Amino acid sequence: MCKLFIAEGGDLVTPATISIPARNFVAPILRDEELIHSIEPIEGHLFFLVDTGASVTCISHGDANRLAIETRYLEPAGDVTGIGGKCKIFKLGNVEIALIEKLTEDRIWYHIEELEQIYVMDKTATKVPSILGMDLLQKFDISTKRERDTASLARLETVAGDFRITSRTIPS
Repeated sequence: MCKLFIAEGGDLVTPATISIPARNFVAPILRDEELIHSIEPIEGHLFFLVDTGASVTCISHGDANRLAIETRYLEPAGDVTGIGGKCKIFKLGNVEIALIEKLTEDRIWYHIEELEQIYVMDKTATKVPSILGMDLLQKFDISTKRERDTASLARLETVAGDFRITSRTIPS
């Protein structure tokens, strides 16, 4: 089960590592397969707001800047409207999101899900956090134990699609 955190105000958040393939952030005129295969994917650690009211997973403009993702090379995907207003979004394809499965003394275990696409919000959505939407959350059962201030995601057995569990050593 992936661990969620209860943030100030009762919001559920989850730390995740995101891996974005090179073809997403290389200029269209440079999209040569050999070049793309020689570039490492962008990988970074983000906190996502768990939002069952959002239909799609989105990276905030601020998080995109921290990961050096430039929207000028991304395919526009229209507008999205939420409680914070309306903004333009851009497509990121074939992204992996690694949620923390468990922590041991010397290792971090990750539950890795692949998403066909997620989106990057433009700079008009400055106060909106990165959001984990129902495109990913529909694969999980969300449970909370308010008396213990804990929440978790358990992958539903009936959901199609691949996922994997992997681990990394915690640097000492």
